[in-house]
Amino acid sequence: MIFPWYLIRKNTISYSEFNPLRDPRLVDGIRLYLGKAQAFEKTRNEIVSALESEFSTSKDNKILNYKRKIFNNKKINLDDAPASIESDLQRYISEYNQLQELQNSNVTLFNDLENNNRRDIWNIFNQKDVLTNPLPLVNYKMHSKLSKFQTEDPDLHKAKTKKMDSTLLRILTRSAFKTSPFSSFTSIEFKKISEEKAEGQTIQSEYSIELNYYILQKILQLISVDPEFMPHLKYAYSGSSYENGEVVEFTVRYDINRGKIFNNIENHFLAKNNPIFQALSKFNGVLSYHEVLEVLLRFTDKQKAQTFFVDGLIKKGILYPNIELDEYSPNILKSFYQIVKGFDFVSAKKDVIIETLDNITILLEKYKIAGSQKRFGLYSEIIDELSKIEKEFNYTFTKENIFYEDYVVSQSGEEFVPEEDFQSDVHYVQKLAVLTNIPLQFKYEFAHRFQERYSGSLRPIGSKEIRDLYMEEVMKFTNWTNVILPVEGLVSNGARVLEEIKGELRQMFRHLKSESGTAAIPKETVDELYRKFILQTGFDKKHLSSTVLFQKCGDSYILNKLYAGHLKLFIRYFQYLPELYDDPDFKQYISDSFPEDIYEIREGFGFNANYHRKFLKNRLLIPYSKVNADDEGTSWSKDLLYKYNNRTQLVDIINPDNPDIPMDIDYIGSLVDYMMPPSIRMLTTSIAPRFDAGLFPLWEEDAMDQGALVEDHTPRMKLGKVALFREKWLINCSGLISDSVNSSYKEYMEVIEKFEQHGLPMEFFINRIVDPESYDFENSNRSDMKPQYINLYSPMMFREFKKFIKAEKRVVIEELFPNGSGDAFNTEYQLEVNMPNE
Repeated sequence: MIFPWYLIRKNTISYSEFNPLRDPRLVDGIRLYLGKAQAFEKTRNEIVSALESEFSTSKDNKILNYKRKIFNNKKINLDDAPASIESDLQRYISEYNQLQELQNSNVTLFNDLENNNRRDIWNIFNQKDVLTNPLPLVNYKMHSKLSKFQTEDPDLHKAKTKKMDSTLLRILTRSAFKTSPFSSFTSIEFKKISEEKAEGQTIQSEYSIELNYYILQKILQLISVDPEFMPHLKYAYSGSSYENGEVVEFTVRYDINRGKIFNNIENHFLAKNNPIFQALSKFNGVLSYHEVLEVLLRFTDKQKAQTFFVDGLIKKGILYPNIELDEYSPNILKSFYQIVKGFDFVSAKKDVIIETLDNITILLEKYKIAGSQKRFGLYSEIIDELSKIEKEFNYTFTKENIFYEDYVVSQSGEEFVPEEDFQSDVHYVQKLAVLTNIPLQFKYEFAHRFQERYSGSLRPIGSKEIRDLYMEEVMKFTNWTNVILPVEGLVSNGARVLEEIKGELRQMFRHLKSESGTAAIPKETVDELYRKFILQTGFDKKHLSSTVLFQKCGDSYILNKLYAGHLKLFIRYFQYLPELYDDPDFKQYISDSFPEDIYEIREGFGFNANYHRKFLKNRLLIPYSKVNADDEGTSWSKDLLYKYNNRTQLVDIINPDNPDIPMDIDYIGSLVDYMMPPSIRMLTTSIAPRFDAGLFPLWEEDAMDQGALVEDHTPRMKLGKVALFREKWLINCSGLISDSVNSSYKEYMEVIEKFEQHGLPMEFFINRIVDPESYDFENSNRSDMKPQYINLYSPMMFREFKKFIKAEKRVVIEELFPNGSGDAFNTEYQLEVNMPNE
């Protein structure tokens, strides 16, 4: 079953527009030079031998001098040359001069191409609005440098201006070759599969802009802790008591002010129960400020009560304001205004908030239709407006990500109809994804430990002992970035079956690595291993859903990534076809692909990509959730229990009011797992077949050619018509450029020669090898982990290549596939495919 809508994601710079930077003349010239140099070396050796023979007969020292010069590859002339060796010397001089002329020509072309490439970049950044319009969102501070780069002829650029080369080159290559679900450098078209191609329609395109929901949530949070607003708010108690009434457990969420994801950090702590906690816990639902004070006044005076309310309850998270933007409402900004305007008292701060948001809304409308130079100015105006709220609340907003932008296309006439063979091949990929699913392996292991400790009894999910057990098992799995790496110490049947299957898959991949050309992953092997898994575990999980990100290559395909399904990567685009929610096909898909009575964890975390209107009726509230009046079918996670299921060997989640029917719970959003609070990870019951070739590093340390330039290699691998792995090479950087080389051209020629010798491509993506145990994910530049496009036809890109490998011991280079040409654009399609229930 396929979701009836799909997405076309297309880069904004065509291959033909980028082609000036793919000029092959220099590489062709070096290839010609290397070929002639090899022939010249043979000629030189022949002449040296001939001169040695002639000298042994004549004993003429002139012959010996010529022989030494030729042996040392020196320039010679025919002055006073003995007649007996004149023809050999003429032959040497002719080939020597040809080689030098070719080398000089290549050096000239190297310098010319570098200058030409700079002018090519200058031209395209002056001509293509789709390239420059997103730049304020890349770096709002680059305005003056970019303006100087654009307005000054590239031949006049000084060293300071030339520092822009690297940044602009990376932006250009990203705009031509790199697809990304969250990029302003790609256009998006969201359409229905059955949509008929309309005749006579012209392609439409526009920018869609949304204020960052994080900012709206943060403003409400600032209001919630402001003395002026506090008396007008409702509050919720975050404590829960389980079996031991003497102890209260608190799960609180807080924000780390990064400007993108709101309130997603979770802290769990215990406190001794006391009369205040007991009194607060007796309130059903939310409490008013005055109700809280009434409780506190039983124990202290008014002034101390007011102080304790802030310092002892609010700051510690024991009480939290029940005020938050409903990020699932039909109109987010309208909902925000309703909340702020709903405070029924005169407030200068309230007026500043409303006036500022009004002004920012007007500026965003101007921004949407403005060119890049005006956009930088408008961005600065938006920052100035935001500073008014900063001043009122003594808070500083992050100036990046103030808003988000999509480049939305419609009526392109382009269409994609998924063939049955393609769907079948994707199902095989999904089976492979299940067999290498680390979260599933973890679920088996956690369930085993749970049953071992509690012997069939039901336990509250939110309790500290269960959270501790859960996190203990999480720490056992250190292979999240290498899904076929062995995991030691597994004890559950399900996890051990998967571990055994992973061993068989390692053997399969090891065999495929040795094949020449494109290797075919045998479907019968995948089928056999999947059947084995089902037979030995009883796995019968239904509603397995994946988002497929892929490209077409003739009549075949290349998988970029198999992501979690259940619309997680589609929901953010529903706003561009709002009629979708009422479409019978949409309603039927929801009915067929989601479990009946599934509960959705609706927490937006201020992340715009999570936005969608409510299409699942039940909501599960988690610790620190705010209650919205229009939510239907709500349940609290603090009331839920874990129960071991002997048949599935997994843990079910049970509502005590209906203990015989396990609950289905999911989070419908694109926030990555590691950024979610543990509470959500502990509650989701769905299994998502995911496949990412980057999580299958097939390098084998014991089989590597240590010290060689190419230490390991994996061929392209296909499953049916779908390529899962592009061809890759593990490169040892230490021997790539000799220390003795003293010119940029010689470095360039050395690299080209070595790439030629080892059959390496001139155009590729290059990746760092990140050690997850030592890499500082928290403070690193995330772009360092992303693959970077390189082509060695361009001297400018060669400089980027040198910078990339400078501090690296090893890098991975991956073939550019598909390798586009002509006027086409790099294009990625996005589908959602559900596995048949087996």
